Amino acid sequence: MLEEDERQEDALMGTCEYVARNPERAGLVAVDAYAEYPFSGCLVPGYPELKPFEPDFWTRFNRSVSYLRKNHLVVGFARIPNQHSGDEADS
Repeated sequence: MLEEDERQEDALMGTCEYVARNPERAGLVAVDAYAEYPFSGCLVPGYPELKPFEPDFWTRFNRSVSYLRKNHLVVGFARIPNQHSGDEADS
């Protein structure tokens, strides 16, 4: 579960890159070849096509999260607070 400061967009991006580079740090792929690791990918359950290595990932990710929020499909600890409405994360 992410702490409050980790839920900010820049922190989330950094955390995602850090996790995505785990195969690289473990020596499973060459440096900067982490996108080629076959077991990396999905950040949003149900959206396996959203790959953090694709150039349009963050645009598509933000659209997906917006859709999930709008349709009340984000629940529990997975809920990302909406900074504009003052929503707090569920504990």
